[in-house]
Amino acid sequence: MPKHAYFCGHLGLGDHVCLQGAVNLLAPKYDGNFIIPCKPHSEKSLKLMIEQCSKNYDLARVIVLPMRVESDAKTDPEKHILKGERLPLSWRDNKIGFYDHESRRIRGLFQEKKLDLAPEGGDVLNSGVMDRHGWHRLYRKWRGGYRCKSGKFFDRLFYHQLGISHSDTFNWTAKPGRYAADVTNTLLPDCPYVFVHDDPTRKFKITDSLLPRGLKIVRASDCYGETIFDYIPLMEQAQSCHFIDSSVALLWDRCEGKRRGENFIHRYVRPDCTKPYYDRQWWHYFGGPVHKFKGRKFVGHETLI
Repeated sequence: MPKHAYFCGHLGLGDHVCLQGAVNLLAPKYDGNFIIPCKPHSEKSLKLMIEQCSKNYDLARVIVLPMRVESDAKTDPEKHILKGERLPLSWRDNKIGFYDHESRRIRGLFQEKKLDLAPEGGDVLNSGVMDRHGWHRLYRKWRGGYRCKSGKFFDRLFYHQLGISHSDTFNWTAKPGRYAADVTNTLLPDCPYVFVHDDPTRKFKITDSLLPRGLKIVRASDCYGETIFDYIPLMEQAQSCHFIDSSVALLWDRCEGKRRGENFIHRYVRPDCTKPYYDRQWWHYFGGPVHKFKGRKFVGHETLI
């Protein structure tokens, strides 16, 4: 009888990027299906990420399970590299908690052996809020100043829950997506530029006055790729790269093309969100709450202009 697993973690695309290292280690332990639920708008990026890491496991057995969509809010088709496609917008899709509830519902079917992909049931691998008791216990200690071995970043807590070293989050390297050349040709200017990833649709916008003067600003939101991997060549050719805390920043942290001292997180844009871990030798930070312990830096905009 094949042994299946349901990998039940946080459902943001950035969370999937953080947890891909864990998938690389856990999926080979199962000879049945290794099922990963996701939000519909994350499906293509997650599938490509799993495909790029397929040397670690049997690709046919690692199954991305997109959940149903609650609303019909879509991206602007004119900005999409695949003209005419309309993809779900993550921020408008659903009420808070909708996808978490849906993931738990599917987990229940898996445990009751009623899920078609795993009729024999199997192991449930929880991380984050999906392991509710363990997560809140860790999180309370974290917020209270407790310094456990997993550190003070939420993705380190994920790995702590799974019993895996957080260093394994970097056990893979991201490569350009299938439509990277098309996105690059659409956005690449004929002059030096800075790459910016923010999200004006959610009013998460990086302040232009904090960007280097005299350089053209190329925003990822000006052209939607098929996946977040399609922006990698643009980031590699930029004079510097500027991000809000996001899945694209986490992806860039797992790329070989980044240059030391040219990558910036604009923390003031999302000051209240919990923070993931970035490889500290590559990054500087603008504004907002910054963790004040060894390895974290705050850089004022006067150093850039």
